[in-house]
Amino acid sequence: DILVLGDAVNLGFRISSIAGREARPNILATESVRQAADGQFVFGEPETVTVKGRVGSETIYGVSAR
Repeated sequence: DILVLGDAVNLGFRISSIAGREARPNILATESVRQAADGQFVFGEPETVTVKGRVGSETIYGVSAR
């Protein structure tokens, strides 16, 4: 079994809630996901968003298949 708690869960939930809204792609990824999956997907231009429940901002990218 795998269990994920805390900040990672909050960030994933918040990012998924804005996907597909305001002309954003349906799939979004954070900077750390983009770095880990580089070469496997095509990432759009970065967008900086404020994420509820976090201090500061997060850079997100739209994701599509290669």
